Amino acid sequence: MTVRVVLYAEGGGDRAGELTLPEAPGVRLLDEHLGPAHFLVRRAVADIHGVDPAAVQFDAPLRGPHGRREPRGSDLLVRETVRQLITWLRVGQQPHLVVILIDSDGDANGRRSQVDAHVEGHPAQTLTVTAIAVQEFEAWLSADAAAGVVAGATLQAIVGVEELPPGEAKRRLSAAVPRGLDALAVRRSIARHADLDAVRQACPSFNRFCKDLARVGVPGGRTPAG
Repeated sequence: MTVRVVLYAEGGGDRAGELTLPEAPGVRLLDEHLGPAHFLVRRAVADIHGVDPAAVQFDAPLRGPHGRREPRGSDLLVRETVRQLITWLRVGQQPHLVVILIDSDGDANGRRSQVDAHVEGHPAQTLTVTAIAVQEFEAWLSADAAAGVVAGATLQAIVGVEELPPGEAKRRLSAAVPRGLDALAVRRSIARHADLDAVRQACPSFNRFCKDLARVGVPGGRTPAG
């Protein structure tokens, strides 16, 4: 049974794949369309709900403001935009799950409250989970040095990676990619190979995201946690 997911991610490097997204929203994405955040979310959903990772599929997101193929950056902090992005007009068109991933940039609680307030009370039938990466998504990608080795990056384990100043995890991850390697390919590879338990242990914000995922139901998955 397929679990259909739509991911909205703040950073271009989080959501970008090898191929540009299709023009039409709702189209099933190929793995070549997926960015590192897609792969990490897929694995988390599969691990938590006990489903086959191949069953977790992504649909192309609804268009962003001004007709953009997908929302960007601060779009995900605007109430009207967020509510539009979780509204599917046709019955049966909506995915099973929407994940909104943004960086905390020094204000994890504030940003979570802000996005949750945008979603609260919305009549959409789609389940929405807010993921706040502290301080940025790159901290999650930096949590497992062994995955970096597999991807060809010289990652070093960072104790308290979420305590680094905003932007520092991103800078360190960029510096860990040897010259000549495709940085996006390295990020995607890390997301596919990272030990999820290592990421949960090193990054409390990823652990919280996983707990929030456990509270929602997906087709063919385990009973949601209370």
